[in-house]
Amino acid sequence: MKTYRALFFILPLCALFGCKQYYLSVCQEWVDVNYLASTAISTPDPRQENPPVGQMLILDWRVPKEIFDQNPVVILDLILWDYTTREIRIPIRHRMDFAAYRLLNEEYHKSEGILTYKARIETQDGTIFKEWRHQLWVNLIKISDAQVMETGNNAT
Repeated sequence: MKTYRALFFILPLCALFGCKQYYLSVCQEWVDVNYLASTAISTPDPRQENPPVGQMLILDWRVPKEIFDQNPVVILDLILWDYTTREIRIPIRHRMDFAAYRLLNEEYHKSEGILTYKARIETQDGTIFKEWRHQLWVNLIKISDAQVMETGNNAT
């Protein structure tokens, strides 16, 4: 009986200390006809004929008061399949919140979608509090046409 009492005391403590108190996480979702609520519950919806198509990143965070007081922002760096890059800045207005970045329809087709991404929480002075990297994230090395021409001429 004493063992059970000890377990009832220890298990909640383990659960309390086992959780991450502060974090930044990113979840990637595909957007198509299955994303519409009307698809799930079989209700009429004019968007069924021309549903949105693309990708969505859902960012979720929780920061301590000390970081929140330093006016942090979430910076989302994207590399798209057409090798263009984007930097999205999302101000943090609440210590615990979420935001979504959507790449849909024409913009999605033009860029061919999101290849990889990195998100970070940065304070006003440039300090990085938390960072989340997609498993394929690399810093994109850009080579201009002039550099390619020079390299090509030197190689011959």
